[in-house]
Amino acid sequence: MGKRNINESGETRFNIIDVLIIAACLLLVLAALWVFDPLELFDDGTEFEAKVVYTLKFGEIDADVKVNISVGDNVFDAETGKIIGSVVSVSAHGASDGSGDAQKTQENGSLNIYIEIEADGLYAKGDGCYAGGRRIAYGENIFIRLAGFSGEGFCTEFTWEESKK
Repeated sequence: MGKRNINESGETRFNIIDVLIIAACLLLVLAALWVFDPLELFDDGTEFEAKVVYTLKFGEIDADVKVNISVGDNVFDAETGKIIGSVVSVSAHGASDGSGDAQKTQENGSLNIYIEIEADGLYAKGDGCYAGGRRIAYGENIFIRLAGFSGEGFCTEFTWEESKK
């Protein structure tokens, strides 16, 4: 058994070497966790290419804007500039003014514009779908840019299927 470091009153003295050894061990454990993600140990590696189709709603937009959006236009993530799909369809519906009177706001020229977008993306189990490096999910706000329009849309519909190779 090792010799204990005890002072005259019988108390164990503080040993800086023990503290340094414990700190070094903790740093090694933290470094190992940083390099090797422990969640990867349970991941079955499910990651594959997917066709992603999603719809973005743009609320109370001027009715004339719909003319600037064409089927086949590339859709860019306004934050990164990467392509996150292409326009499949565009539709417009009367926007509600909060009182439930959609007709009133339609007469004022405000419409809800729905843009359906299709993209070749990536599905990662436990993480979801990505298009152009941008996570696509129901309920997310996504800033997009087209040739004749840019704005923040709310994802109202979202589907994906594994791409056939």
